[in-house]
Amino acid sequence: MAQISGLVSGLDTSSIINSLMNVEKLPQLQLGDKKTSLTKMVTALQALNTKVASLAENAAKAAKPASWEALTATSSAASVSAAVGATASATSVTFSVDKVASSQVSLTQSFTEIAELTGGALPLTLRMGDNVTEIDLTDVENVADLAAAINRSGAGVSASVVSTPDGEGGTSYRLQLTGKSTGADQAFSLHAGDSEVSLTTARAASDAQITLWPGTAASQTVTSSSNTFADLLTGLNVTVSKVEEDPVTLDVRRDTAALAKLGSNLVAQLNQALGEIKTQTASTSTTDSRGNPIVSPGVLSSNSGVRRLSQDLVQAGSLDIDGRSPSEIGITINSDGTFTFDEKKFTEALAADPQRVQSMLTAIAERVDKVATAASDKVTGTLTQQITSNDKQITDLAARISSWDSVLTLRREALERQWANLETALSKLNSQSSWLASITASLAASTKS
Repeated sequence: MAQISGLVSGLDTSSIINSLMNVEKLPQLQLGDKKTSLTKMVTALQALNTKVASLAENAAKAAKPASWEALTATSSAASVSAAVGATASATSVTFSVDKVASSQVSLTQSFTEIAELTGGALPLTLRMGDNVTEIDLTDVENVADLAAAINRSGAGVSASVVSTPDGEGGTSYRLQLTGKSTGADQAFSLHAGDSEVSLTTARAASDAQITLWPGTAASQTVTSSSNTFADLLTGLNVTVSKVEEDPVTLDVRRDTAALAKLGSNLVAQLNQALGEIKTQTASTSTTDSRGNPIVSPGVLSSNSGVRRLSQDLVQAGSLDIDGRSPSEIGITINSDGTFTFDEKKFTEALAADPQRVQSMLTAIAERVDKVATAASDKVTGTLTQQITSNDKQITDLAARISSWDSVLTLRREALERQWANLETALSKLNSQSSWLASITASLAASTKS
């Protein structure tokens, strides 16, 4: 409805209506403030929940017996390396490296025309074991086309052209054929029709070979088509890169660095979770325009569940295990509530009594995991449930805030009608007053005359 803003009354009716609407909006604004506050709380809870869930994951890993079976392999020769699998066990093995695996490299005799190479016989085929691959010679017009056709064939052999002077001012060619895979079973031959094309072998396809326990009655030769000997020992893949005449010793031992990582990761994740709680519950101080201090509480400062979680995590990481302090394996709590991991102390304790260290760290990890999982479980976690509950409230508040828009729109329209009617009524009264004034004036004039 169009407003008549004080045309008759002289009042700023637009400002009056806006002032009245500001009062009407107060309930909606209060709902908005509550929604904003809850949104900030959910964001803080989600950030904390992420860190607590990560802590639970690391704690569960540190508590698993399989995590304590970590092994590493060291070799006496730089040319020998090993990958340790989950099924490996601590051991030591000695062997010599007799041969490394190689792929075949062969060259054709010199030729100037393709027919000279094939003798005019077809088809041209590459044979590798029982596999026979025919070379598609469609559109092959020169030696470069022939090399490209071999490369496209999928025979497991790559071809390249070697150009040499033919001694008569022209050019002759040789094809270098290289096997793409190593191993004796990757040897190949080239055939034109039923005849084998003569090849000069620059490098034969061969298996890698090592001799276990060389120089002893137990010596044993082992071969591999590649330079990796899979499961040479259970769970141990050994890779060689050159011949080693002197025996190579490969030791598989407990991976102390990996085990120390279990402890350091647990402490680091514990500190992150506690640090997030401290950040979200800490008060902040600012000043107003007059310089007076203003203290604002942290988003989660009034959340008793979060404060209790902090206490439970500190206890889980610091309480004794069977009368022994976690500090014995390098885990200590500081005066500010954070934890410190002493890797040197942990490693020394591990070397002196690995079973005790495993037992203590496992117990700490299990306690931490229990607390962290109870808080962060995707369904039953206390933090998860708070987030879900607050999300529902936020959704409800958003709906209520939206419904207020309609209410306020109707209220504004009503006020605008009321003030418009007032202006109209005043206008009519003014008109009547003017009419009466003119009538009165006329009567007074007629009386005088």
